[in-house]
Amino acid sequence: MYLTCVNFSYDEDFLSVEDKFFRSKVDVDSVLLVLKLPWTHPLMVNESHPPWKAKCLSLQILSKMGPILQCESDLEILDLGLHDEAEEVRIEVVNAMPVIILWSGRGILTHIFKRLEFLGSEKHEQIKKTIPLSLGYLACLYGSFNGVSGPCECKLFLGKESKKHSWTESCLLRGFWCSKCDKNVAEYDGLSVVPPAPDLVNIGFELESDFADLLSLFFKLLYDESSEEVPVACVGIMRRILVHGTKSTLLTTRSEWIKCIDFLLLH
Repeated sequence: MYLTCVNFSYDEDFLSVEDKFFRSKVDVDSVLLVLKLPWTHPLMVNESHPPWKAKCLSLQILSKMGPILQCESDLEILDLGLHDEAEEVRIEVVNAMPVIILWSGRGILTHIFKRLEFLGSEKHEQIKKTIPLSLGYLACLYGSFNGVSGPCECKLFLGKESKKHSWTESCLLRGFWCSKCDKNVAEYDGLSVVPPAPDLVNIGFELESDFADLLSLFFKLLYDESSEEVPVACVGIMRRILVHGTKSTLLTTRSEWIKCIDFLLLH
């Protein structure tokens, strides 16, 4: 049952998961119930694959359901992944966060950013190395919605390889594009995903708060002493954060940035 429901995730209809739901008028709650099966009824999942693979597949499908995901309760599967014991599942959650916003738009952004605080308690080194990349993409998406740093557009380009099974991290590394931070769009190939246009009414203050959550986690990871690779990953995405931060947020965190520069000079 589970594999039948999710079999379309990596075929030629990779971009049209959302369209399939709308055209067939599938009850979203029923779909989410099916996607939770790897956690709630693991024996119903194909036993020839380890449980973490089914969970990752559920997270990948969730991330591409589109604007029908708007409520915090729609992210229950993401929360199950955040608390999962398997390292692979938690890595998939980290990478799914920017993808969910790419497919679903501004309405889900605040609910995603609220979960950044939980990532701050992550102890596993491999997962911590993944978080900065996701923070960089989230910063770009934030900038595409607030418009403070000027017109900004984010896309996820899906080349021919998107028809094959591929973990979300490789899709982002290969195809995420920000008009402010990345190379010319002409260098990318294939179909692309663009976030739905946001409702611009009364979102300024809320977005400021969201970015503050992102910065808090960024600085915590930057000063992580358990591994050299985590701070290095933070340095790699620092430009994305500086480009898309609002003037007021950057001024408020000025002392943190001065401390950051001193820290980097010493290391």
